[in-house]
Amino acid sequence: MKLLAFLPSLLLAMGKSRLTFFIDGNNMYGHKGIPKNREAIKEKLLEINQRNTEVVLVWDGNKGVQGGYTSKEKDSDMFTTIITKEGLTADEYILSEIKAIVESGVRDHEVQIVTGDRELRRLALASKKICTNAVDPVVFWRRYRPRLAGLKLRKEESDDDEMYS
Repeated sequence: MKLLAFLPSLLLAMGKSRLTFFIDGNNMYGHKGIPKNREAIKEKLLEINQRNTEVVLVWDGNKGVQGGYTSKEKDSDMFTTIITKEGLTADEYILSEIKAIVESGVRDHEVQIVTGDRELRRLALASKKICTNAVDPVVFWRRYRPRLAGLKLRKEESDDDEMYS
């Protein structure tokens, strides 16, 4: 089991140097333990500081907004918030971004999506070479987010630290 703790480092060494999480923002709502407003979700996600890890939070747009994206905020080097235009869902945006990464031929880029939407999961995971995992929103919020923010060590890491204390 301790080998699993080294898997992310091993993947980075093998060329998977960039990881992007596309988060279906509207799909985060309604899950136990996840804040109920956009700003609170965004604030918690801004804590993520893992090197070579980018977070793209995508919200469905507002009615009546035409052309382009209503908002594309680069909140930090590794965090972006997107609010799509009317007629373009967050799911469609995420899938188009995955497709663009695949078509670019980039080899050192891994994508994971965070959604409970079964159809989005199925379509995204069809791009197996790029999109390697679909994470449930609650699992991401409780496990991935704290680790990516450096707030929580993996159990294996803390066990190792106790052995050497």
